[in-house]
This record gives sequence, structure tokens and C-alpha cells, in this order.
Amino acid sequence: MPGTNVSDRRQFDRIGKSVPIWFGDEAVEEIKARTVNICDGGVLCRVRDDEVPWHVGDFVRTRLNIPRETPNTYFLETIETDCRVIRFEIPRDGDGHLVALAFHPRVDLGMK
Repeated sequence: MPGTNVSDRRQFDRIGKSVPIWFGDEAVEEIKARTVNICDGGVLCRVRDDEVPWHVGDFVRTRLNIPRETPNTYFLETIETDCRVIRFEIPRDGDGHLVALAFHPRVDLGMK
């Protein structure tokens, strides 16, 4: 849609949060990465060039650690879910690849 602001089309607000994420499937050993941003609809992750065995539309199993805190505590909550590969990008800094994954089904991360 020419002239449409991407943020106007987004269903969920993205949070610039770098958290550990692991993903894989039956055929691929688990890959560890870090998120670039995260929302209830999915994540954008940075991976090395040689670690991307999937294609757009493929499903992968993910496990990520979401930080939780109260005034007296801090811990990481592990969330496991299936994701669909939405797109790949080459970042401007040229460091690896960015992989956009959509949670399937959507996950309420409780992050603001």
C-alpha cells in the first residue's frame, strides 16, 4: 500500500527488547539468537548468515525468556510456542540476518 505508514498497519506495538530465543524443528538442531524487538504477535531476531535453514512460510518451534519483575523480584519466564517465518532482512549494519517470526497462535506476553 503506497503511502501507508507501516506502524498504521501493525496490529501490536513492538518493544525494543533483546531477550534470548531458541528455535528449531525436527530436522534442525536448535539455534540460539537474540530478539531485536518483540510483541504479542511475534518477534524479530538476529541470526548468523549460515544459521537460516528455513524459508518464508515454514513453521518452527521457539523458546524464549521473557523478563518479569516486581519491586522485589526479577526472573525470566520461559515461553514455548510455534512460529511461522514471515520474512528475512539483511540489516543495514550487515551483521547476520534478521528473521521475522509470527507466533502461531498469538501469545499474550504481558509486556508493555
